[in-house]
Amino acid sequence: VDSDGLLKWSAHNLLTYSEQFDNAAWSKRGTCAITANDATAPDGTLTADLVSGLNSSTNDLYQTASSLPVGAPYTPSFYIKRVSTSGTLLVDNPAIGTAGSWSINMALLPDEWVRIERGHAALTIINEHVVSAGGQAGLHFRKTASGALSFHLWGAQVNFGPTATAYLPTTSAARYDSPRRQWDA
Repeated sequence: VDSDGLLKWSAHNLLTYSEQFDNAAWSKRGTCAITANDATAPDGTLTADLVSGLNSSTNDLYQTASSLPVGAPYTPSFYIKRVSTSGTLLVDNPAIGTAGSWSINMALLPDEWVRIERGHAALTIINEHVVSAGGQAGLHFRKTASGALSFHLWGAQVNFGPTATAYLPTTSAARYDSPRRQWDA
């Protein structure tokens, strides 16, 4: 908190291996499969992964960041390029969906890379993302209805605050950069 009583949110990424969904830092359950380096990513490198086989809450992909301030707002963001042209992708807090849940209508995504963040036309906010009572935040990709989803994924990010910051790639550790903006706490 600065002298004006404003909380400064810095640009950071609480997730690890933000471009490597085949890494063990990302939990994959059931029929969820990752094909590493399957497509050209938004930065022009061959590092985007294909996610396939998401068809229920137990056939999913997720990563959790723990020991965080309970109730703090956080904002997920990621780059996606659809393969499936219909269906709904759910993006939750891995600890509990009532601590954050977004619904993404695959039919509303274009056939090119887009960054999903608050305000995207394909996104419906079901519950705001906040750190759970257990001190957890993160990303949980799943689908509840029958039929599997497939999409390319790259550049996953979780940062504190009500808006997404510029993408910060990570490997084995979370990344924190200089303050980006102020937000009235």
